[in-house]
Amino acid sequence: LQPILNSCMHAFGYNTFATIDTTIGCIIRLLTIFFLTPYLQENTLSFAICIGMMVTTTLHVLHISFKKKRYI
Repeated sequence: LQPILNSCMHAFGYNTFATIDTTIGCIIRLLTIFFLTPYLQENTLSFAICIGMMVTTTLHVLHISFKKKRYI
């Protein structure tokens, strides 16, 4: 779902927002790995990847939905 939403972001001309959303998702992923590794150990990586993807996807959906409302 994330690549499709990323393509929609670029189609709407939200290149900057797509980059910012992806960067925020990566930062959240790194922070999750940093803080949860002592507790979850080897499971932290899969958890952090899922959290980062959900954050990025949610931000993309929010931007696309606000862009869509502006054109209706």
